[in-house]
Amino acid sequence: MYKTLIDDQSVVDPNILSKYEVVGKYNEYWPGEDPEILHMSKLKISDEQVDEFTKILSEKGLSEGWFTLVWNEETVHVVLKDKVFILKNTNPWDEKELAEVIEYGEKHEVGSKYFLNMRNVMDTW
Repeated sequence: MYKTLIDDQSVVDPNILSKYEVVGKYNEYWPGEDPEILHMSKLKISDEQVDEFTKILSEKGLSEGWFTLVWNEETVHVVLKDKVFILKNTNPWDEKELAEVIEYGEKHEVGSKYFLNMRNVMDTW
């Protein structure tokens, strides 16, 4: 079973999330950021659905400048528009893998500070 925490505003069409198990919703407040309020959905994704889910998000689901994580105990899928990185779920992250994610993200309007805090996002699930 995989987990994901996704901002409803980050998806082009929020209906694409309806086919997956939503286990909770809440708001996160990020003063000084744009947007300041994120509308978060916690979803469970089956092992059989993870490839389809990440592909849909990457190819047509996520807006530019956003990313989401889909993870289990072994792997973390970092999903951005037009790209999915699969990292080993280790603490700390593999530096080479993380550097590739950061480089791609910065080229697509996602600052490195968000990738450096990925573990915190996973811990809040």
